[in-house]
Amino acid sequence: MSLKSLLLPTIAFMVFNPKLVVGGEPQQGQGGSSESSVARVVPLPPALAPSSLPAAPGLSALGTENLLVQEVSPLLAEGKMGEAAEKVAQAVEKGSADGRFLAGWLASTGKGTSDGKPDFVLAEKDYRAGKEMGHEACSLNLAILLFESRDPAKMKEAAEILRKLVETDPKEAGFWLGQAWMAGVDSEPDFSSAMELWSHAAEAGNGDAYLHEGLAWAGQYGFPARTDLHKAAAVWKAGAEAGNAACALRLGHLLLIDAHAAGMSENDAARWIQQASAGLEVEGTYLLAELKRTGGGGIEARDQEAAAGLYQLAAEAGYVPAMLRLAQMLEEGDGVPKDEAGAVSALQAAASRRNPEAYRKLGVIHRDGSHGQKVDEALAGKAFLTGAILGDAMCGRELGKAYRKGQLGFLPDPAAARVWLEQSTRAGDAQAATEWAEMMMYGEVPGAQIEAIRSLLVQGTQGKVARAGLLFGMLLEDGRMLQRNPVTALAWYRWAEAAGDPDAHARAEKLQSSMNKDDVEAAVKLSAELKEPSSG
Repeated sequence: MSLKSLLLPTIAFMVFNPKLVVGGEPQQGQGGSSESSVARVVPLPPALAPSSLPAAPGLSALGTENLLVQEVSPLLAEGKMGEAAEKVAQAVEKGSADGRFLAGWLASTGKGTSDGKPDFVLAEKDYRAGKEMGHEACSLNLAILLFESRDPAKMKEAAEILRKLVETDPKEAGFWLGQAWMAGVDSEPDFSSAMELWSHAAEAGNGDAYLHEGLAWAGQYGFPARTDLHKAAAVWKAGAEAGNAACALRLGHLLLIDAHAAGMSENDAARWIQQASAGLEVEGTYLLAELKRTGGGGIEARDQEAAAGLYQLAAEAGYVPAMLRLAQMLEEGDGVPKDEAGAVSALQAAASRRNPEAYRKLGVIHRDGSHGQKVDEALAGKAFLTGAILGDAMCGRELGKAYRKGQLGFLPDPAAARVWLEQSTRAGDAQAATEWAEMMMYGEVPGAQIEAIRSLLVQGTQGKVARAGLLFGMLLEDGRMLQRNPVTALAWYRWAEAAGDPDAHARAEKLQSSMNKDDVEAAVKLSAELKEPSSG
C-alpha cells in the first residue's frame, strides 16, 4: 500500500475553515488560470491546516539589547512572573513606552496576571497608552489584538492602524494587513491586495507570510477560481529555502498528495519533510516516519526501526496520530520488539488527549483481557462511553449492546441502548444496525415495524454482518413478520454460516432436513447470489 493511499483516507481531510482565520465565507475570486491545477483545493491534515494566526510579537519586538528586556527576560525564563511584572510596572510608572508594550504583552499572554489567564482588556489599555506615545510595537500589537477580537468595529480600527504602519513595517504590519484584506474588513475580501502584501512581507523575512500566501494559492482561504497549486508549491518552496519549517512541511505533504499538480516530483517530498522535522515541526516528524515505514516520497528503502524511532519522538511531543501508530507497531512487533504493555501505554497517552480511536481500542482490550491486561468490564464500559461521547460509532455500538444486555458495568436500559445503537447506525455502523434490528424483532423496542427492521438488516448485510443474515432467515422461516419462505430462509442461513455466524449452521441443518431436494438446491443457488435481504 502506498503512502498516498494511507494519507488520503486517514489524515488528508479538508478541515480548514476560512472563518477560523479570515472571519468570512469562502469567496469567489476574480480571474483565474488555464493551468490544470486551478479550482482544486489541497487537502491538509488537521494538524497542518491553520486554525489560528501567529502570536503577536513579544520580547523580540524590542530586541535583545533593550535594557528592560535584559532585566525581564531572565525572570520569565526562571518562572518568576510576579517579579517580571513588577519590573515592568516600575517602568510604566516612569513613563516608559517599552514598559507599556511589555505590560500589554504580559497581560495578553497571562504571564503578568494574578490568575495566569490572559486579560485582553488590560492589554488593550496598555497598548493604547503606548500607541499614544508613538511606540510602533504597541501600535502593531494593538492592531493584532483588535483584529483577533472579531468585533467589526475593532477590526476596522485595526486595519486603519495597520495601513499607517505598513509603510515602515512591511514585514509584520504587511502580514496582518493582508489578513484584514482577506477578511474583507473594509469591503469585500480582496485576494490580490492581500497576496501583494504577503509577498512583500515574505521578501522582508516573514515566514508566516510565505506560509499563508501558499495556503491562499492552495485554496485554503476560499477563492476557488484563484487556486493554483504550482504557485502554492513555489511559494512554500521559497519559504522552506528561507528556513521556514512550516512551509517545508506543507510542501512535502503537497508533493505526497499531488506532485503533478504542484509541478514537482514526489521523490522530493522526503527532503522537505525531513527539513520540517529538523525544524521541530512534529507533524514533519510523523510524516517522515510514515515515509520510512511505507517507502516512497524519495525514500529508497523502508526502515521500520527508524520509523518507530520517529513515531516515538512525535508521540513524546504530544502528537496523537504518532501515539496510535506507535501502539500499532508495538502491538504487532513491527520494526520494534513486540511490547503489548507498551502499546497499551501509547493508547492511554492518546486517550488522555481525548482521542476516540484510542478509547475504542482500550475498551476492547479491557473487555477481552488482551495485551496482558485482566478483564475489567468497568474500565471497558468507561472507555466505550467516553469514545461514544466523542463520536466514535463502534464505541456507541458497544455501549448500546452493554445497555441492552446489562454488561460492562451498566444496568439494562433499553431506551439508552436504542439511543446509542441508533446514533451508531446513522453513522454507518452495520453491526449497530443489526443489533438494533434484533431489539425490534424481540419486542424490546415498542411499536417496531417490519419495514424498519428490514431496512436495518439491509444495512447489516451490506456491511457483511453475519448475524444480519441469520436474523433475516429467522424472519422468513417463522413467518411472523414476513410471509414464510423456507427457500429464502435457508439461503440466508447458509449466507450467514459462510460469513461466520456460530448459530447459522444448526438452524440451516434443521430447516433443510424438512425440505425437499429441489427446494434445497434452489436455496443453495440463491445463497450464492445474495447480497442484501429482500422480502423473498
